[in-house]
Amino acid sequence: YEKLVPSKTYIDGPGTGRVTLVEIADFYCPQCRAMAPIVRSIKDTYGDRINIAYRTLPLFQLPGHENAMNAALAGEYARLNGKYYEFIHAMYSQGAELQLRSDITLAELLDKLGLNGNEWKANYQDMNSQMFLDLDQGMKVFAEAEINVTPTFVVYIDKKDPVVLDAPRLQAVLTSSPYRELLEKK
Repeated sequence: YEKLVPSKTYIDGPGTGRVTLVEIADFYCPQCRAMAPIVRSIKDTYGDRINIAYRTLPLFQLPGHENAMNAALAGEYARLNGKYYEFIHAMYSQGAELQLRSDITLAELLDKLGLNGNEWKANYQDMNSQMFLDLDQGMKVFAEAEINVTPTFVVYIDKKDPVVLDAPRLQAVLTSSPYRELLEKK
């Protein structure tokens, strides 16, 4: 668990729920984009009873994903500066998949979020930067776990017993035992 979610800054909210859902995604993945409203709905439905964590697996070698590494680094920069979920929601907003395709437009998005896009641009290629080290750590964990497609979901109860899921099975698992009982407790 600590390798997959090494910091509470990857979690949307206080991180006090017993159930944790980790989404492993690529900002340019059409299926990840389709899952974004579903994941938001899960968070809205269960509130603080579920921890939603987001980690990026940039599939930069695939067509249409050429800038995925830079987008992932921009996400790490936003996370380190307290605007991670604002960045994620902006990346998955209507039309973003077409507009946010260059380092310039990613820097402009960071600026719109009240961050310093020029600072990000000046440092994102530094392999010793914290954003690069954090992204690299995640990619090593995913390689070790043989996770190489997005979206992939991992569900935990009390930071143990991970279940790895694909998108079609996510809703069914969360509404089955033992998750249902934990998530429906008021």
